[in-house]
Amino acid sequence: MNIATSPSALQRLRAKTDQQLAVLLRHELRRGLSLVNQSRPCDARRSYETAEALFALAELSGAERLRLAGQLEELREALAPRTMTAA
Repeated sequence: MNIATSPSALQRLRAKTDQQLAVLLRHELRRGLSLVNQSRPCDARRSYETAEALFALAELSGAERLRLAGQLEELREALAPRTMTAA
């Protein structure tokens, strides 16, 4: 393996991984909101926790990070009243 091209290959791999993490994150956020609307707070909570973990792992651009952070917050707020009534 050529050492000079190795960092570039790793950077491309990391970028692709981050893109895939962002896709998974968006999917979990949509799923969580859908589950909240279906009155399934336990499943929605699991989606929130998964999305939160993916958010922490992915290296996202500033704009993408802000947008997804807003959606994560939206899901958290949607869960808050449901968690209180489910307890």
